[in-house]
Amino acid sequence: MNKNSESKVAEKLISFEKKTKAYSYTVRGVSVWRLIRSPVGYAMQDLPIFMPRLKLYDLLIACMRSMWDMITLSESVRYVVKSYSSAMRVSDEGYLEDIYFHELLSKESGGLRLSSLNTVVGPSVADGERTKSFDCTAILVIASIMAFFFPVRDKTDVFKKLSEEIEKELDIQHFPATYIRQSFSSFWWQTLLFDRLFQKLSPQVVIISDAGERAVIAACRRSRIKVIELQHGVFTNNDPDCLPFDAFDDAHE
Repeated sequence: MNKNSESKVAEKLISFEKKTKAYSYTVRGVSVWRLIRSPVGYAMQDLPIFMPRLKLYDLLIACMRSMWDMITLSESVRYVVKSYSSAMRVSDEGYLEDIYFHELLSKESGGLRLSSLNTVVGPSVADGERTKSFDCTAILVIASIMAFFFPVRDKTDVFKKLSEEIEKELDIQHFPATYIRQSFSSFWWQTLLFDRLFQKLSPQVVIISDAGERAVIAACRRSRIKVIELQHGVFTNNDPDCLPFDAFDDAHE
């Protein structure tokens, strides 16, 4: 596949969406195309985003810690921030701090930091964390397991039809119906689990550090919790994660 520029891919995606009404492919009220638009866009650029491969041992340790945190967590909070293990940095004083949310958590009381394991590469020396973190890695792992054994079913073959449209119109072979179903099912189970967690915490607002927190956003919508995204990095109109206004014409927001 020839490598396309970001702007050229953006044009092709918009053309594809107008021709196929891609956002109208919904399952359980959720636009399936919305969930896979970014991976498709990156694949078209021949620049797939690879996450660091986590060792099974590190993942098991994180899950055990996460399960304990989920069981013992009981208090209500004013707000929640959702971050990652990769956000931790060693401060000038030698303590671990969240590069995105430390200042907010230290100055605004009533906050809780949720973190999930996304890398095992981190600071080598630190005297401990400034702010207590609660690990929610187990939610992601359990959702993946549930998606494998109990995938979401659709009677109208939405996953298959969307896969066929992608292969036909965009000439991409990497998104079979099984992949799309698995991705959607993982998202769906994550949404249910995060929803249960937020009902327990009762936050007024959840602040996310990445536009890809689809399940967190969906869970907040279910519980009518306000969501704020901390935008960081380069994000242009041509980014595959930036939707055109036409998207609202074919699917509920």
